[in-house]
Amino acid sequence: MKTVLFIRHAKSSWSSETLRDFDRPLNERGQSDAPQIGKEVLGKIPNIQHIFCSSSVRTKQTAELLFKGELSISFHNELYHPSSADVIKHIHTANNKHNGIAIISHNPTTTDVCNSLQSDVQFANIPTCGVVSINFDVENWQNIKFGKLNFYIFPNKDKNYLII
Repeated sequence: MKTVLFIRHAKSSWSSETLRDFDRPLNERGQSDAPQIGKEVLGKIPNIQHIFCSSSVRTKQTAELLFKGELSISFHNELYHPSSADVIKHIHTANNKHNGIAIISHNPTTTDVCNSLQSDVQFANIPTCGVVSINFDVENWQNIKFGKLNFYIFPNKDKNYLII
């Protein structure tokens, strides 16, 4: 059994109009949501062994706040506004010794990939710092095709976390 956590970066700041999109950091809400979501995620899936992360500033900050630097992480320019094929390609490269990985990236691709890899729930939009966990009944990452929704966690502005 393999598990993939698909994570959209936490809420980013739009306070500077001069920053490139790639360089936008997290805002206060993003900095607050990510550690809380991280606690929930690691309580449900303690066996995440590697994180594939977009190289943008906000995704790097999200990864650090979610997982507190305790997990193996690699940064990839290809995961900055990737295609669905780019995301699947990274999943296929995961070490088969690992049973759990995370992909931290951007929308709309995060939503698209989650909808294409399972049919239990079709998401209209995965919100910032939203996490979707999908299980795959395979032993080899290269055989990932279609899975089963395990759970999802979405933050909201009232600090209530929807956990299904």
